[in-house]
Amino acid sequence: AIGFLLVGSVVCIRDRSVCAVKRGLTIIRWTSKQHIFGVVIILAASITSGYLLSSNTAAKLPYLDSFPTWGSVFTTIMVAQKVLENWLYWIVINSVSIYLYIDRGLDQTAAMFFLYLGLATVGFLMWKKAYDTQNG
Repeated sequence: AIGFLLVGSVVCIRDRSVCAVKRGLTIIRWTSKQHIFGVVIILAASITSGYLLSSNTAAKLPYLDSFPTWGSVFTTIMVAQKVLENWLYWIVINSVSIYLYIDRGLDQTAAMFFLYLGLATVGFLMWKKAYDTQNG
């Protein structure tokens, strides 16, 4: 996965037209109402999953563990729709994941998610520029 992301990033940096808006869907933005709805869905799923984990497993941080899972599922839907703010969701999800992996002593995995955090930041900046260009 990391190799795919790195190769994709290099291709986008070398030839920005490959990653430009010309791929079909245009980049869109969600309203505040849509974001509130999304956050409520993510939190409700995380709380439900966290409760099930805390009741049936010995998970150390069941509610926090659930957040990256459900956040990732929801944010993947945002990516498919080319919602600009998906990258901001990934920044939060990756930050929480880094904390969880460090907490469990999984330093190499935390380092990988630190790279994902950087890629999400670059992705947001690139998409924001493309969004501004497409909306003149």
